[in-house]
Amino acid sequence: MVSILLLFLFLILFFYKRKVLIYSPVDIFVIFYSTCVFTTILYQYFVPSNLKFNLYNFDDIGNNIFKSTLSVFVNMIVFFLIGTFFYKIFNSQQSKKEFLPSKSEIKKQNLKINNTLLLNTLIIVMSLSLVLVFLDYGEELFSRPKYLPNKASTFKTIYQVSFILISFLSGILFHKNNFISFFSILLTIIVGLSMGSRFASVYLIIFGITYAISLSSKKRRTLFLIMFIPFVFLFFGFNISLRSETNVHGLIPYMKVLYEKPHVVYEYALKNLYYSVIFGFYA
Repeated sequence: MVSILLLFLFLILFFYKRKVLIYSPVDIFVIFYSTCVFTTILYQYFVPSNLKFNLYNFDDIGNNIFKSTLSVFVNMIVFFLIGTFFYKIFNSQQSKKEFLPSKSEIKKQNLKINNTLLLNTLIIVMSLSLVLVFLDYGEELFSRPKYLPNKASTFKTIYQVSFILISFLSGILFHKNNFISFFSILLTIIVGLSMGSRFASVYLIIFGITYAISLSSKKRRTLFLIMFIPFVFLFFGFNISLRSETNVHGLIPYMKVLYEKPHVVYEYALKNLYYSVIFGFYA
């Protein structure tokens, strides 16, 4: 109980009169692990045993072990926050600045970037990536008997990394050319789903975060994130259900899952939420 109160105190001190930056590793670390702690407490004490996921039977721990594990997580966050306070104190030259460049500074740097060059890069990388995907999969991208195509995925690492770059560029350029950006990220996600890859969710997340950062209004950014985050969990639930819910693979059988078994999206989304912010605590 003392540890929880201490955590609350440090969180209040840390976020009091301070902007939350979604691109700051400090904020991401604190928010993520604080969420893990509070959601796991609710899950442990308020979810009935018959409704728990209990993956690998890790949920079945005694009260003493749970409190001991909780203490480790809380102390980790508290000591991390203490470290950030000391960092600001001993770095007096930056004491009035954020831990990362401010949004206005990032905007000034972005103005120096040639948008035409970025747009051309997006189109070229997208075209090359699609060529490599079809060299690997061919018609099996749409339907295949096994998860992996018959041919070896020689170029897989190249086009997966390329799609990450495409997701990033699509988010940056969305306000400059929303048609090409939207078409690029949509095609990237569809290709990712066709491969049955969970990277499809990674592509969506990278695009969403990059797009949110580029929004000029804090109100619009907050509203977007409120809608985007639940959608990501639902999408990832659909994404991870594909391999398990069909014996045939590829874009066509995967899309059939969406209208033949729509309930699995919700079920896997809940499982994804459990796996993301609760399972790690027990593991």
